[in-house]
Amino acid sequence: MTFIFLLASALGLISFAFATVRTRQGRRIARQLYAEPGYLLPIRTVGIYSQVIGIGVGVLAVSSLATRPVNGWIAVPGMALIGLWVFLSYRSPQPLMPSWMRAEILDGELQVARPDLMDWILFLLLGPTFIVGLVSLMAWLTLYGGGGT
Repeated sequence: MTFIFLLASALGLISFAFATVRTRQGRRIARQLYAEPGYLLPIRTVGIYSQVIGIGVGVLAVSSLATRPVNGWIAVPGMALIGLWVFLSYRSPQPLMPSWMRAEILDGELQVARPDLMDWILFLLLGPTFIVGLVSLMAWLTLYGGGGT
């Protein structure tokens, strides 16, 4: 069940990445998400980084099929890609922004999403937690080989 859920999520995110580049409806949704100041910054940039998130979730889906000693090592790059999305969303302007969105920003139709106080609070909570969690997982896998507890 976990594999099916993660695979469906990954395929949905990757198809959203294609939709934001190729369809008007996808662009409209990505623009609305990006322009909404009420959402936290990582949520606002889902339209920009959906391919990164989708690949990360896809790697996690593959890791759910692997045996126990191997699945942790497969999950590490997936977790790193999802963390990369969170960290990159705080750069202004976002590095993977589609050309149509850059053009709208240059024309003044859309403003660059910048972090506010709540975004920085989220970053201060997620950043160290993510780094410590990823390093701890790699240390555990190195020391115990992913086997029992």
